[in-house]
Amino acid sequence: AKFRDAQAELEASQREARGYSTEVFRYKAQIDEISDVVESLRRENKNLNEEIHDITEQLSEGGRNSHELDKARRRLEKEKEELQSALEEAEAALEQEEAKVMRFQLELSSVRSEIEKRVAEKEEEFENTRRNHARTIESMQ
Repeated sequence: AKFRDAQAELEASQREARGYSTEVFRYKAQIDEISDVVESLRRENKNLNEEIHDITEQLSEGGRNSHELDKARRRLEKEKEELQSALEEAEAALEQEEAKVMRFQLELSSVRSEIEKRVAEKEEEFENTRRNHARTIESMQ
């Protein structure tokens, strides 16, 4: 009777051990599966951190580029304003010079006609003098 009880207890212990062994195997499989998931999540986390770092660098570089572009735009606008001002001054000076040229041309035209008028008067006076001289010579002969 003791042997049977011990035998039964042994069989029960072996069944229990097999159950525990199966449970241990199942837990090991779950641990392996969870370890794989954890490792996969670590890799993904590392990749995401690298991506965040790259994007952060791009953003700061973009901010610097934006700042540089803004400075360049302001500098070019200032240059444009200076050039516009210089152009307006040059146009005003050109208009003044054109007005002077017109005045000089009018003055030159006036002087020319005055000279031509005097030359014509002198030629007429010379012609009259020559005719008078010719008459005087004729009358003396």
